Formats: sequence, structure tokens, C-alpha cells
Amino acid sequence: MTLDAATVFRSRQPGMDQGPVIDRLIQELATTRRALIRTILSYGDDIEANESAPFEPYLNAWLLLQRKLAASSRQQRDKVRKAMQAHDQNLARLAELDSVFDHTMAGYTSQCFSHTPKVLEQRFQALQTPPEHSMETGTPPGDWLHRYCEEAQNLLLAELDVRLEPALGLLEACHNKVNNTL
Repeated sequence: MTLDAATVFRSRQPGMDQGPVIDRLIQELATTRRALIRTILSYGDDIEANESAPFEPYLNAWLLLQRKLAASSRQQRDKVRKAMQAHDQNLARLAELDSVFDHTMAGYTSQCFSHTPKVLEQRFQALQTPPEHSMETGTPPGDWLHRYCEEAQNLLLAELDVRLEPALGLLEACHNKVNNTL
């Protein structure tokens, strides 16, 4: 029913040229992404590192970053939808469809991303307990924490891309529509 309503959605507003708004949103998305990448790359820097480091501070930092990624991507997507609804009927309908899909997939997305902290904890513990052969190869024992932080950062970067992909797709549709009608 909701999907059917979205496909026949009609904006109550007359269409307006949203070219400058779309350009601003593209710049804003790029700026937001760069800021989030800087924040992700500092993951673990503010936690006191030692050989017997507990996982909890790293988990809390991870969860804080994950919430920030989710909130920022949701905010960007909402702004793009609002601009689409003000442009014309076709983009307004696409924005409504995206809203329905977003709402439908929200639970699944949350469930998928909620498993990552458990995997990180297992990886943290595995790296914290070095295998016997690492003593023979000369790998510094404290290097495990740096490696863990790099792996966690890579997961956060991947999640950032996944979360921003819908907003990027909507912006691409807007950009194509605006450039084809001018």
C-alpha cells in the first residue's frame, strides 16, 4: 500500500529550478564525507593504549562513530529528498519512493550493522593474544592495537560509503534531471 501510494505521489508544490540547491547539496555531501573520514581516521587516538587494553573504550568509541555516521547520512538523505520534492513531479515521486524504501529497509540495515561490534570484539581479542609464531618473526607485541584500529577504521569507512550511497544516488538523479531540462 505504501509503495503504491509512493508511485502515484503528486507534489502539491509547483516545480522550481533546483539547480543551485542541488549543487549546494553535492558540495555539502562532499564536505560531510570528508569530515566524517577525518573523524574515522582518528578512531582510537584518544584512548590510552597499553598491552592489556580493555575492549570497552574501543567499543564505545566505535558505537559513537557509528551513530554519527547514521545520523549524518540520514540528515543528508532527508535534505536531498526535500530538494527533490520542490523540483518537479518526477523527482518528488522518486523522493517519496526513496522514503518508502528507506523506511522498509531501516530495520534490516540496523540489524546488519549491529553485528559489527561483536566481530570487532572477537578480532580485538584475537589480536590481543598473539600466536606463538609472532614472537619468532619479530613482530612487535604492541603492534596489534594499531592493527586493530586500522581494521576498525576500514570497517567504518565501508559503512560510511554504504550509508551515503542512497543520498549520492538521489543527488545523481537530481543532477541528471536538472541538467537535462535546462
